[in-house]
Amino acid sequence: MRAFAVQARLERARFLLEETTLRVGEVARALGYTDVVLFTRQFSRYAGVSPSGYRRDRRDGRLGAG
Repeated sequence: MRAFAVQARLERARFLLEETTLRVGEVARALGYTDVVLFTRQFSRYAGVSPSGYRRDRRDGRLGAG
């Protein structure tokens, strides 16, 4: 059950990184993380790229739609 909750938070993070201009720390806090480093680590494992890298790649059209 915990893995599902983490996955759901990270999916929400993807949305926030794509659709808002919130800073990475703000995204982390909006999702209930108190430690930005933990958020960045979990997101990087999940998406294969850091949150800022994910946003940059999406903006530059380097990542697919899903």
